[in-house]
Amino acid sequence: MFYFVSLTGNFNGNATDDLFSSDGTQYPSTLTEEEIYDVGLTWMTSESDTLFTYGIDSLLTTNWLN
Repeated sequence: MFYFVSLTGNFNGNATDDLFSSDGTQYPSTLTEEEIYDVGLTWMTSESDTLFTYGIDSLLTTNWLN
């Protein structure tokens, strides 16, 4: 069976079990805003672990509004 879990939940229709950290730890829906923010930070990637790479030239010349 395939399970999908992400920052946005597990998509099983139950909003009370949707908060997971990037290591798979499940948190209750009763966390404070600060605690939710801290859980969200676990999903942040760094240059060393992201799948995406961007050269500085493309960042400076890309029009992100279009």
